[in-house]
Amino acid sequence: MLITTSQLARLVIPAGIKVVSLDLFDTLLLRNVDPPEVTIRLVAERIVERALLPVGAQEYQALRGKVEAGLRAEANERGGDAECSLAEISCRITEKLRLPPEMAERLIDTELEVESLIIDPNPEVVALIRRLGNRHRVVAVSDTYFDSEQLARLLAALELGCLFSRVYASCEWGVTKQSGRLFDKVLAEEGVDPGEMIHLGDNFHGDYLSPSKRGIRAVFLYDPETLNRKRSLRRALSKGRHADLYRLYFDRSDRDGWYGSPASPYRFGRQLMGPLLTIFTARLVHELRGQGCPRLFFVARDGFLLQRLYRELAPDLGGREEHYLSLSRYTAALASISVLGPREVVLAGFACITLQDALHRLGVGSLPEIEGIAARLGLPVDTPVQQEELYLQLRKLFEQDDFRSPVLLAAARMRAGLERYLEGEGFFGTRPAALVDIGWHGTIQECLHVAFGHRPDFPPLVGYYVAVMPPFMENPTTRKGLILDYRQASPEESAIALHRELWELSTRAFHGTTTGYVEWVGHTVPVRKREGTPEKRAELNGFVLEIQRGVLDCTRDFARMNAVIPADLAFLKEIALSEYDLAVSFPEGGVAELFERLSHPDDFGSGRFTPLVRSFAWREIIAGRRFLGEFLDNPWREASLVCSRLPFLSLYQTVKKLICWRRGARYYAP
Repeated sequence: MLITTSQLARLVIPAGIKVVSLDLFDTLLLRNVDPPEVTIRLVAERIVERALLPVGAQEYQALRGKVEAGLRAEANERGGDAECSLAEISCRITEKLRLPPEMAERLIDTELEVESLIIDPNPEVVALIRRLGNRHRVVAVSDTYFDSEQLARLLAALELGCLFSRVYASCEWGVTKQSGRLFDKVLAEEGVDPGEMIHLGDNFHGDYLSPSKRGIRAVFLYDPETLNRKRSLRRALSKGRHADLYRLYFDRSDRDGWYGSPASPYRFGRQLMGPLLTIFTARLVHELRGQGCPRLFFVARDGFLLQRLYRELAPDLGGREEHYLSLSRYTAALASISVLGPREVVLAGFACITLQDALHRLGVGSLPEIEGIAARLGLPVDTPVQQEELYLQLRKLFEQDDFRSPVLLAAARMRAGLERYLEGEGFFGTRPAALVDIGWHGTIQECLHVAFGHRPDFPPLVGYYVAVMPPFMENPTTRKGLILDYRQASPEESAIALHRELWELSTRAFHGTTTGYVEWVGHTVPVRKREGTPEKRAELNGFVLEIQRGVLDCTRDFARMNAVIPADLAFLKEIALSEYDLAVSFPEGGVAELFERLSHPDDFGSGRFTPLVRSFAWREIIAGRRFLGEFLDNPWREASLVCSRLPFLSLYQTVKKLICWRRGARYYAP
């Protein structure tokens, strides 16, 4: 019987079967490197790195191969199959090198450690075992030099320790599945007839022909995707093909739906946002090792996920102070205002759509006040205004004493509260500090410098951001964009700046925007805005939680592989950017529709929500200039085109697709 992995969920065990046996490697346990010789090379490098043996990596590989071949030949001469155990190999190596016997255990531990880092469970097979385990005795049967105790350790490391009633390892019995004699042992030990047992595995000879000849029902697991995956890994580690090397770290399976349905927030996080956020965090860790910065401040709300990713990739960077700062563009900007001049005009009006939004940034919060000011200026309260017109009206307002005084008073109050909060968080001090955030224009860092840079204990401050865009006002601060930096950006990098709300949504914390600071039991604590209805918050937070779960899983997979094969981060970044550019330019219909019902809250605390994806009807397009403005203001334009389903707009996508393919072609050439 032949079956593919996708059909396992529908596999029915015939009546009369008492024992179900499964192969382990390449059936349940999928190695992320191939061929097996590469694993031995990685073990050798780890042994040399830890100075366990007085030989180099190549010498160890050669010695191990010679010892293993000798042990297998000896087993053949004794009348058994050509089998040996890892314990025998390790003991023979230590004997030849005249090392203490206990060194053999360290060699075994090292090999098991490497194996646990490069192996992933096959989720479809895991689901099958859990389903069958309720009604049948399930055992593992494997041709391997790992004994049953070592296999149990590997399974336990993957949280699979309770799957099997018993594990049969060929090295313990001296016979193999290939010869069929291991199945004889299993039948005898289990006390069943051949017709009462069924076996499933991926090796045609060892897992299908051999048991079939003994009357055991056999299921051959043939999966073209798994075979393609193994070929891809071989190319990655032998020829260094770009796309294959990328998949080694980030695309741990080519199966459609491996991480849930294609249109799922989890998959969006794991496959689209995860690689670039992981690369950013890995580069941050590298930068911090070089800089020796002792204090790290993750800025709310986007710093929430970034801090979690940092902890995944930097467990060895001890001695650094970590803080999560409840800052927002609103609190930092208002605290930085001490006069109302040209800088404050830009600060209040940049990227604002309405007069109400601009006044809110200046601390004018009550609707009657805003309506009175709007009437005085002859402007609508909540209707879009041209940027230059808004700047002009703000300059007029700043000349009026009755407007200037309450704004400066509100700014002084915010500055005092923020200063007390930062003091409580240990921000001030002469030791260097780093701000970590998604980034964009560096507004928060610039505002902190303006508000508190006069203090003698204002720290030497470096900003580490996913993306750094040109500042919209003079910004003397030190900022580093680890994925996108406008001073040296490629076209693929620039794609990130077109979808800022997607990045902010994916990394945000589950609390609202910080709008101020109050005293509470002797401490200064942030005040956070409750954004939207409870139902809206619950829907948004549930969606974000799934995205972040995918990102974290992506980072953990990268960390495991990077521990074995250190990654070239600059190289991976280029491919990840190309993958991202292609994915956001041509989103799947289901993904676009998922985001269509979501809105992103403004970080200035205005309470305004921006729809992430908006569909347009024919009558809106006829409006001409108004449609163009609304379309360009849309956070994810490409997804809007997908949801609008307007045929002639596909020309935009066709041109963009040709550009993306042209950029990415160099990574996918044979």
